[in-house]
Amino acid sequence: MPKNPRPPAGLDADVFIQAGHENTPDNKTGGEGPLGNEIDWTPIVADEATRILRQAGVSTIREDASLKRPERQNE
Repeated sequence: MPKNPRPPAGLDADVFIQAGHENTPDNKTGGEGPLGNEIDWTPIVADEATRILRQAGVSTIREDASLKRPERQNE
């Protein structure tokens, strides 16, 4: 198994979960359908996955789409 690159400070965990459309800075809000909008479901799924993984002892970082903002590019 290849060695992973060293993560940036503050981003060291077993799993990284990004709610891809939550707080998006570019108006890309995902798909829409009869069961709802992706932008509404993405944070719900990300929060639940994070909760389950942490409860199981898996270190998890939960972020939103604001990582795309220019001021966050070097985090």
